[in-house]
Amino acid sequence: MAFAAVPVMIPQMQDALKQPERWNSDWENIIRNMEDRFTPPVLVDSVALAFAAQPLRRDGSLLEHQGILSNLCRTQALLTGAALTYFAHLDLEERWMKASPDLRGKHILIGLSNACSIARNLHDARVYCGRELTLSHLRSDGRTVLDLLKAVMLPELAMPEEPKLIPHPAWDAFAAAQARGSPNDSEKYALASILTLRTKLICHVIHATLNSFVGVELPTVAVAKYKKKNNPGEPFLGREFGQSVAESMLGVAGAKAQAKENKAAWKERQRSRTEYCSYGGCSKANDGSAKFPRCKKCWDNMQREILYCSTECQKADWKPHHKSICDRASRRQL
Repeated sequence: MAFAAVPVMIPQMQDALKQPERWNSDWENIIRNMEDRFTPPVLVDSVALAFAAQPLRRDGSLLEHQGILSNLCRTQALLTGAALTYFAHLDLEERWMKASPDLRGKHILIGLSNACSIARNLHDARVYCGRELTLSHLRSDGRTVLDLLKAVMLPELAMPEEPKLIPHPAWDAFAAAQARGSPNDSEKYALASILTLRTKLICHVIHATLNSFVGVELPTVAVAKYKKKNNPGEPFLGREFGQSVAESMLGVAGAKAQAKENKAAWKERQRSRTEYCSYGGCSKANDGSAKFPRCKKCWDNMQREILYCSTECQKADWKPHHKSICDRASRRQL
């Protein structure tokens, strides 16, 4: 991927799990060498330009942003529930502080590679985090990860209406300056999108890091659909864990009501959304004449909709993006 205002190619997403050390080294080299160019004004301009250049995708982008906000609330609720459990029953803070930098670094790399392999937008969002998500920064002092964790933990075990965005001096200053000015819609969307994605990525990195550290193996994201008949004896931790946390926060009746509300909201988004080709080099919008075919494996195993407008786009997207997702779909995990 190359950003409009920052002409640099970032590492491939599929390398995050295949070659995590090399992938992370490439990322950190880019962050170190391009730090003076990965500034809030430049990055916001880049996203705003891309948003303004695709008027047909604006409604879809805004709808997607609302979905990311909602998902971030759930992510932070799950992370809060898990962290409270780890603090109370597994002595997380004491164990983490006593761990050596090398041991912390091992689990942080696992967290980084797993979080960045969830989706392309999260992978690319690492440019918005800068040194915050470099291995050397996170592993050197045990308090760094714990401080980030406490910055995103919710004050109470309840699903929030708005997520907690991670503070950062440069981004906070830019947001304040934008609020004092007269930003256009593209600039407002760009800033909101960046702040949401960087917080979401950091939440996933922390969650995956801590899960690895305490020995809890969970999917990096919840899988919405699971065919029990395929492997009837295999436990599905992602759904069970999410359901148990929701019930502990909202009660059984509240969790059911929340699930019903989420399902209704999802159906409404499906009715009002516009389909786009999943190939990044195309992004063609469906004109309504026919539905774009979707990848059956990704949908059946992960409820992840990968659409293509043509066989040519499907083939072009296979190696750089779709293959790594489809391979994980066959294992029913992300």
